[in-house]
Amino acid sequence: EWTTEEMPFSMPTGRLPTVSHPTDVLAGATWDRVRPSDIDRNAHVNNARYVQWLSDWAPELVSVERPGMFTFTAETRAGQEFAVISGEARNEAVAEVWVRDRGTAPDTAVCACRFNRLVPDA
Repeated sequence: EWTTEEMPFSMPTGRLPTVSHPTDVLAGATWDRVRPSDIDRNAHVNNARYVQWLSDWAPELVSVERPGMFTFTAETRAGQEFAVISGEARNEAVAEVWVRDRGTAPDTAVCACRFNRLVPDA
């Protein structure tokens, strides 16, 4: 009774697209705080929480209907702030979680997680 449609995808190689000019975008971004419930037993944000943030803040890009690849690039800890930004890069949809220490300037933020939408092979 339970079926899935198989959709072949090529595994991307090399550097994946990123949001263009993230510092400019982050200057106007909405920042939220990392809550104690976001932290796992290793004292940092669990990868599943990044996926939740991305799907909550960029649902038009990150959803079950739109397959993609998550890349985790930095750790986030309690007391920091995060912002989700999104855009198009090289004709591909991209969403990113950026983190910074509370109260610091946006240009001090680092990308902690990136979602690149995968396009099915023709």
